[in-house]
Amino acid sequence: MTGPKPAKIHILLLAALLFAAAVSSCAFFRDPAGETIQADRRVRVTVLPGEGVTVKAQSTLAEPGSDVEFLLEPDGYTEIVSVGYAGTYTLTPQEDGVLLRLAAVRYPVTVPVRTASDYARVTYDPNGGSGTAHTVVYDVSVRARPNTEQGGESGFYRDGYTLTSWNTEPDGSGVRVGLGSRVTAGRTLTLYAQWARWTDPSLFTFGEDEGFFSVTGYSGGDREMLVIPSEIGGNTVKRIDDRVFTGCTFSDVVLPSGLLRLEREAFSACRVGRLVMSDCIAAVYDESFYRCEGPSTLYINGATDPFGVLYRRESLFADKIDMLITTMGEPRMVCFGGCSMWYNLDGAAMDAAFGDRFRIVNTAVNGVVSAYVQMTVMLAYMGPGDVLFHTPEISSPQQLLVTSEMTQEDVSLWAGLQRNYDLLALVDLGEIPGGLFDSLRRFVRLRTEGGAYTDLYTDSKGRSYLDAYGCASFPRTEQKEELMDRIGLDAGLLSDLSGMKEMYGRFTEKGIPVYVSYAALDAEDLSADALEGLPGIQAQMENAVREMDGVKLVSVLEDYLFERADYYDTYWHLLTPAASRCTALWIRDLEAGMGHGAAAY
Repeated sequence: MTGPKPAKIHILLLAALLFAAAVSSCAFFRDPAGETIQADRRVRVTVLPGEGVTVKAQSTLAEPGSDVEFLLEPDGYTEIVSVGYAGTYTLTPQEDGVLLRLAAVRYPVTVPVRTASDYARVTYDPNGGSGTAHTVVYDVSVRARPNTEQGGESGFYRDGYTLTSWNTEPDGSGVRVGLGSRVTAGRTLTLYAQWARWTDPSLFTFGEDEGFFSVTGYSGGDREMLVIPSEIGGNTVKRIDDRVFTGCTFSDVVLPSGLLRLEREAFSACRVGRLVMSDCIAAVYDESFYRCEGPSTLYINGATDPFGVLYRRESLFADKIDMLITTMGEPRMVCFGGCSMWYNLDGAAMDAAFGDRFRIVNTAVNGVVSAYVQMTVMLAYMGPGDVLFHTPEISSPQQLLVTSEMTQEDVSLWAGLQRNYDLLALVDLGEIPGGLFDSLRRFVRLRTEGGAYTDLYTDSKGRSYLDAYGCASFPRTEQKEELMDRIGLDAGLLSDLSGMKEMYGRFTEKGIPVYVSYAALDAEDLSADALEGLPGIQAQMENAVREMDGVKLVSVLEDYLFERADYYDTYWHLLTPAASRCTALWIRDLEAGMGHGAAAY
């Protein structure tokens, strides 16, 4: 029996080696969701060095399962305490810094480096109330701005007064911080309780019905400040009945801290300026302020834990705004749109293209919640040197600013505002024609019905919704069995874009140029008539933007048509490779529209 000739043996061995190499290069790992990814798909690892620490190559791509190293360089006054990595890591002193080694990195991760400056000490002072001043230590390495204590947590009390807020000065002349809202703390900070004296209880009538101790009448007329007593004779005021304050004028109204129900027309035909209330309220209606002028400003104090991120992932909106607050003074490219921007922006790729000019911040959360509220909040923390990049979903009246009215869908936005209710106080409620209190009532009802609570911005499978740029960065490699949220294009929505013009004008008036593009569309989900109408929609957008000073449309709608196979779980969320292609289109169009090295045109 004769064997293969030596040349054939060499060929067979070579083929076997090539096959083995191919098999090895396609070794499989599983991400936290149980999805299979190939070992040659590199994952992005980013270090957030924090104050007093620099790092060369802050972000890198690594093979799944490999160790990743970063050289940290603390200044002479900074001590590295730990890093926020769930796996095994080591910190080894070197001559030129500290070597951080992350073991077995298997999926994209952002790792904060914690130093002594990552801990803020906030002292709460009762400021004339009963209770003991005390200090709380907050870890601010992950969340730079901690949520303050709520009223009940403080243990402070003052007979005949309502605790309305904290302030950085005892007399209230400093920075106001709502109970439970966020604060920029630094190393140390003292917050002083602010008290509002109750309006004379003899001006009210009270009653009890169905287990509720209620305000049933009022005879005090107009006044600058109305502070409704929180309790009478040991009874907690939990309801304000219909038409109690009809026709009155108040500059400020403070509702009882334990109020559960504000009935319809409680403030009817009134003029109300600022309103202070607690989020323990179970029932409040738009009709509670029927035919009212105001309220113009709403301060909400937190009395309950923020709603679960697992239930409403849009609750990270407050953290996205914190990215703006903590980077004020730096030039930022603020990317905004619906969830198509949140999911489809590759922040690292955008950073590679524009990072020499701008810090990239993705503030988008959801296309069907109030863009008016979101953009008003964003604008408060933007200024000259920033640019706004907006990709409105053209089937969304909210994103097109056709309406500023709030709807039942805004429970998702409330979940984000609950993380920092002070953001809502930036909004002139007179610009919201309706829906605010009705949507708040629905949110409170859903919140009290339950839902998982977690403080981490990951889903139940451990995948991050928030990376260093504000993007949903977890790998999306396989399409879900059924896609949700069908796309319905209505060219009529673009017939009046005056709301968009007015909002963009607020940005350009502050020296912020606005660049407009589009969200990705599933071409297979559009009807033949809708596809034929895309050039007409493009023309409508071009004509509208042409009338807006400081605004530039940089894209052509038909360039953003994708295939059904490119989508992950809805018709707005692209799979990771398609999201990278979408980002490349945005970068191409922005570079052409902005010009090299220029923020404006």
